[in-house]
Amino acid sequence: MMDAEIIAVGSELLTPFRLDTNSLYLTGKLNALGIEVRFKTIVGDDRQRLAEVFSTALKRSRWIVVTGGLGPTEDDLCREVVAEVLERPLQEDPRIRRKIEARFARAQERLSPGDVRDTQRIPPGGTPGWATFALRGGVRVAERLTVDVGLENLGNRDYRHHGSGVNEPGAQAVLSVGWGF
Repeated sequence: MMDAEIIAVGSELLTPFRLDTNSLYLTGKLNALGIEVRFKTIVGDDRQRLAEVFSTALKRSRWIVVTGGLGPTEDDLCREVVAEVLERPLQEDPRIRRKIEARFARAQERLSPGDVRDTQRIPPGGTPGWATFALRGGVRVAERLTVDVGLENLGNRDYRHHGSGVNEPGAQAVLSVGWGF
């Protein structure tokens, strides 16, 4: 069986406010293809740490899937770091760029007034708006043990984070256990 490793990039994923649903989705898709996911790593937006994580993954996994850290903001370092580790230059293909721009332009519904001036990050026509609803709760079971549960995207809407180009999955349940030291 082939093996894979997933690296989720983004400092927001290291907080209690953002869940890494992309890795769950990708694991399901890879497993359906007969590819076993043996490692999942979350790394913040830090050049050195990302380089270390990617270098380690190269040594132990046949397939590496990286999610996040690919946006247009300054803290999205993934492309540059992976290119450095692989010792490969980044190249832009004008034909691919035109196809991506056309795809985003077709998918846009509106552009907020604050984004009108941001031509570097927001594609022509804007990005779609959305809202999801979630319930979360938690309980301290013991002095150092907490259990949290959540139901997210209760409307089961397909939504897209601003400028990401990636749709998020529908409704989901989350269970987490925390142990304090």
